[in-house]
Amino acid sequence: GITRVTIDMTRTDYLDSAALGMLIQARQKLAGVELGLKVKSGSPVSQIVEVANFHQIFAYEAVWTAKGEDAAHRGRSPPVPLL
Repeated sequence: GITRVTIDMTRTDYLDSAALGMLIQARQKLAGVELGLKVKSGSPVSQIVEVANFHQIFAYEAVWTAKGEDAAHRGRSPPVPLL
């Protein structure tokens, strides 16, 4: 079965409290699955994630991107989109 779900937010420019609440709900619904967040380094989204301490409760990866694409895949399997 699925053991890891990564939400790729490298193209996301803004997160509000509703989005943060939805991430918490996803974490609760996917109990037993490692839920990861991938954000663009230095972006407003990475700052929000860090201020909200979500980098401590989710598997967190801040990446440098080139034209919206992950510059280094870090040897992990491709992320599974969360619908």
